[in-house]
Parts: sequence; C-alpha cells; structure tokens
Amino acid sequence: MNTKQAFLKFFHLTAVTAITGIFSISVIAQKPQDVIHVESYGKGDPVILIPGLMSDGSVWQQTIEQLQDDHQVLVVNVAGFGKTPKVAGTNLHKVEQAIVDYVNQHHIKQPVVIGHSMGGFLSLALAVNPNIEVKKAISVDGLPYIGAIFARTNQVTVDMMQPQAKGALAYFQNMDQQQLVAQTRQGLAIQATSQQAQQKILDFAAESDPVTVGQITYDLLMRDIRQELVGDKTPILMLGASGGFDTDEQHAAVESLYRGQLANSPNAQVQMNTHSRHFIMFDDAKWLATQIAQFIGE
Repeated sequence: MNTKQAFLKFFHLTAVTAITGIFSISVIAQKPQDVIHVESYGKGDPVILIPGLMSDGSVWQQTIEQLQDDHQVLVVNVAGFGKTPKVAGTNLHKVEQAIVDYVNQHHIKQPVVIGHSMGGFLSLALAVNPNIEVKKAISVDGLPYIGAIFARTNQVTVDMMQPQAKGALAYFQNMDQQQLVAQTRQGLAIQATSQQAQQKILDFAAESDPVTVGQITYDLLMRDIRQELVGDKTPILMLGASGGFDTDEQHAAVESLYRGQLANSPNAQVQMNTHSRHFIMFDDAKWLATQIAQFIGE
C-alpha cells in the first residue's frame, strides 16, 4: 500500500455521517465560539455520545432513542462538522478540553462516554484524563492510535507518522467542500453497506469544513494514548468493524491490531463485528445496541 492509498484508507475509516430527523428534548446554551455544542435528552445516569470526523451528533439517533428513557444522554456536536458552524482554530485538544469543562461546569458525575471513530479515540482519552472521572468508555471503531491503520502494525510511532500527518494537514488546507465530497466518495464501500447510508455520508461531507477535518486528522495522527491506557482500570469496550475486508486472514489481522492496542489495559475488552463496516450504527444497529446495553448494565 503506497502513501496515498494509506491516507485514503485512514480517511475513509475515520469519516462519519449524520442521520436526520432527530428530536432534541433540550439544548444546552453555549457561546457561538465554543468548539462543541451539546444537546441533552432524557434523565438519569449520564451518557455522553461523541461523533466522529465530519459527523454531528445526529449520527447517534438510534442510540439516543435506546438510552433516553433511563439516562441523561448528552450529545456532543463538534464545530465544523455537519451542521455545526465552524470555529477557527478548532482542534482535537480543544474539543477534549471543552468536554472536560462541560462535565465539570454542569456537575456531571461519572458519565459513561461513547464515541465513534474520532469520538471513540476521545472516549478513551477522556477515560485517562485526570480532570474528570469516567465510569465506563465505549469506542465504536476508534483506536488509541490511528497511525496503525497506515502501517498495519502496532509498532508504528508518532514520529514515524509525522510526514503523513503534515501531508494530511496540507492536503485539506486548500480543499473546498465539493472536493471533500469527492474525496469521501472514494471510500464509501468500506464506510457503510446501504446506498442510503452512503448518501448520508456524502451529504454530511458537503456540510463539513475541510480545514477542520484536516486539522483534526493531523491531531489524531500526532497523538498516541496507548501508553496512557497501560494499567488504567476504567472499564473499556472496544467495538471493532472488519466487514470491509474479505478473507478470514484479513479479519484476524484487524482483530489482532485492535486487541494489541488495548492489550495492557486490565479492564478492556474487544468485540469484533466481521459483517459491519465502519458505521456500525448503520450496518448493524441491533448488534451495537445490544453491546452498549450489556456493557452499561454490567
């Protein structure tokens, strides 16, 4: 796999979409310049839902409907993704800090954090963040270090991926939204199975800010939290998807990669879905709902 193919693979595995028609019970008022905007649904023990690259919170529609009867569901929207207005200077660190600040300012006690792709990375980062206490974390097809997607090995380091990270930053810097849609279109086959879901991905890319996409792609490639997770006792569930691959050997390789990233986290478990593609909430919503319910209830 050459560098361009590897980058496309990474981009396609991290791009996410939205589902329309979601009904919000309440919206937490925030300043226009804030890098996150939070919607609140239901009452009960708190659950935070974080979308992935290019997605706003509506990607979690079915999960919200699943949880809101018994939980306060707090849905994060990131500036520059989907319908959430862009804010200059948005980056991964600011998004993580904004979630921490939100949790502390609103006195949210021991939330369960669930994230998809980029949001999955953030769910794990928040689990080891010393400024909040996460009860449990679920990562839906998001890794502690995404650089392994490029190298196809967990031996990869941030230093090794720095050229690709800089390339991604420059690549998106001068891109317009039409080009972002065209880029996204190239990887639809490994994103989701149905044409309806694939179209949602394209629609969502059309509303996202390419500069923000590039910056957060860079940030993901330049941050590795595998070592921070070593010995961490937070209960973690990694839900991986390998349905975009064809052979048993490929499925086994993906599972090995995922398990290797959490091998030294004592309370982490990995469950693989070999039929679903990256958007598990689209391809196998029932399986995802079951996994979430079982893990939260344990």
